[in-house]
Amino acid sequence: MNYKSRFEEMKEAPLWWNDRAQDLHASAGSLWLSMDKEYKSTFSRKLGLGQGYDLGVSNIHVFYMLFGLSFELLFKSILVLRNPKQKIPETHNLLLLAEHIDIILESNERSILDLLSEYIIWVAKYPIPKKEKEMDSYYDKYSTAAVDHIVGNNYTLEKYNGALEWEQIDMIWKKINELFFAEYSK
Repeated sequence: MNYKSRFEEMKEAPLWWNDRAQDLHASAGSLWLSMDKEYKSTFSRKLGLGQGYDLGVSNIHVFYMLFGLSFELLFKSILVLRNPKQKIPETHNLLLLAEHIDIILESNERSILDLLSEYIIWVAKYPIPKKEKEMDSYYDKYSTAAVDHIVGNNYTLEKYNGALEWEQIDMIWKKINELFFAEYSK
């Protein structure tokens, strides 16, 4: 008999991919809770981080990276579900992956995914990108996704719009995960 290797089995198992997406999603949620006013001092104390250590400052970028990675695997789980033999795109670009699965996204959802790609690629891992234009691109994407621009007669106010809160990003995640399970159950 010709048995598939464990590697080949896992590579072609959409639930394996989706499970890992769920794990990253849950881990992002854990980080989100660690930044909540109610819990962050308890987390800091239990981790021995010292008085005044602010998990809200230190964890926010990693939270976005993990959430972004969970989207990446969610998209890839759908690709594996649809065609287990295909080569999975080697990219962290969430918009490109969304195009591969032909999902309809609102412009605000697209903006959030585009921004989360930046956290996966460099924002959460490095203090600066490889090139200055990448930093400019990140700030533009952040402004598009997370800032409302209120224009007055002689001024423009910029105000954080809440788009990067757990509840907002999680709605997009659940929408895509529902697509996975709708197709999986067919």
